[in-house]
Amino acid sequence: MPEIEKLGAELWTVAPDEMSALTKLKENEGLTFPVLRDPECGAIKEWGILNQDNSKIPYPTAVVLDADGVIRYIRVDVDYKVRPDPEDLIAVLRSLQ
Repeated sequence: MPEIEKLGAELWTVAPDEMSALTKLKENEGLTFPVLRDPECGAIKEWGILNQDNSKIPYPTAVVLDADGVIRYIRVDVDYKVRPDPEDLIAVLRSLQ
């Protein structure tokens, strides 16, 4: 997302899926940011976002860290179809400038 990059931020995603599925997702959705694989859900468990109803998938989560690694925004959704509006994330990033 160019606006996020203009603000000096990075966007990436973490998922436990097979690499072939992540590659297909990236191609189908035209994603230009890194899609990182966490097959054992180690990071996902550590972050506390593992879905309690399905231990193979994380809750959709958006996190904004500042330059010092301090969490400045976090949003966890139970419904995988619900995601934050990119403009909300951009507003948070702008507030950190």
